[in-house]
Amino acid sequence: MESEIISIIEKGARLKCKIGEIVTRYDYPNDNKSLILLAYQSIVIEHQTAIHLLIQNNLCGSAFALVRAIYETLYRAHWVNACATEEQINKVIEGQDIFPKMNKMVKDIDSIYGTGNFWQMIKSNSWPTMNDYTHTGIRQIGRRFKEDEVLPNYDSGELIEVLNGTNMALLLMSFFFFNVFKKTKEIKEIEQMIMEYSNV
Repeated sequence: MESEIISIIEKGARLKCKIGEIVTRYDYPNDNKSLILLAYQSIVIEHQTAIHLLIQNNLCGSAFALVRAIYETLYRAHWVNACATEEQINKVIEGQDIFPKMNKMVKDIDSIYGTGNFWQMIKSNSWPTMNDYTHTGIRQIGRRFKEDEVLPNYDSGELIEVLNGTNMALLLMSFFFFNVFKKTKEIKEIEQMIMEYSNV
């Protein structure tokens, strides 16, 4: 495995450990919305860890299939926090699917958070590819062959993109999470982590 890929995986492990330590500094409310957001934070951490472990073990198809899940959790967390009604939040707890279509969800998020078209742009640039890998489309099929053998065939640029993307998703989720719970010190810590990661 290339040294750059190993380095990004190691950075991801450090991020996960640091964010996990920060999250556990506090107790959090146990209302339905807070419980959902706590679950989403935990899920994003787990997905990021799983994707990196899968790539380390050359199970890249499964890793790529999971990328959509980490971003969908990120979108849903933002929507539940600021767009969902109390009734909709209760329905989520009851196991009902009340979420809008993804295009509407990211548009709603950008509108209510005043982020221009930030989330719409991220979704537009990545969602078709994520879906293709998740639903075993031509990108997954095409990476099952190496010359005349049926072998995983993912190039290092693709692996680096997925690893960096999932690390950044974890940072964005954590920045959102600490903003929701108004943890000023932790917001600044995550901001610094984002800046440092972006400048690598």
